[in-house]
Amino acid sequence: MKILPFSDIIYNRKLTEVSRWKYPTKIISYMDTLSALDTDGVEPLTNLSDTVNVLREDETGETLGVEEALSNAAETAGGCFCVPKTVERGAL
Repeated sequence: MKILPFSDIIYNRKLTEVSRWKYPTKIISYMDTLSALDTDGVEPLTNLSDTVNVLREDETGETLGVEEALSNAAETAGGCFCVPKTVERGAL
């Protein structure tokens, strides 16, 4: 089964008219099913467990200097890491 981006499901002219609207219709139908549930008195879920914040407090500690932080970098310029371009101009 090929997974298509939502935009392809709606706009791809190669898909048949029926399959083009099949998936968004299923999603909306499922949302309608969820909306019909009685949720009165149900507390909103903010966490999947009863665990309360297990993160440590932020503490100031030793930091790396610029030279040490960049020491293993393949390429640097002006005290910054140089990385390959990942998005072409005009791609978005």
